[in-house]
Amino acid sequence: MGDCVMLRGVRFFGRHGVNRRERRTGQWYSVDIDLRLDLTRAGETDDLKQTVDYAEICKLIAKTGTRRRFRLMEALAHQIAQEIFKAHPSVENARVRVVKTPPGELVAELSRAGTLEYAAVEIVRDNELNAETLDKEK
Repeated sequence: MGDCVMLRGVRFFGRHGVNRRERRTGQWYSVDIDLRLDLTRAGETDDLKQTVDYAEICKLIAKTGTRRRFRLMEALAHQIAQEIFKAHPSVENARVRVVKTPPGELVAELSRAGTLEYAAVEIVRDNELNAETLDKEK
């Protein structure tokens, strides 16, 4: 499947991290996402219902990133993919990249030895719900 809806730089302020200070201070996160789904009907009909509404996806990403706390960016990225699959069963696959700016304290600690622009994780998940639906239709 070559069809893809891509969103870049969905930003929100979150309080995630392993250490307490990082969770208390919080930092900015940015999410890039690629959603694989068949866009043939959307192209043929020019109908938003035949694709995913990117404004809705942006809101879902921000909501996922702000309503609960995660220790790891990996867990945050995984949860974003799962929420999208629940809301949009037609999405077959998601690539989620979560980027966080380092907290000021870490930048200050590193300033003598080096710098850190950002930390990021990228995951790829298949929509198991989509696969089950396709199997039932056969």
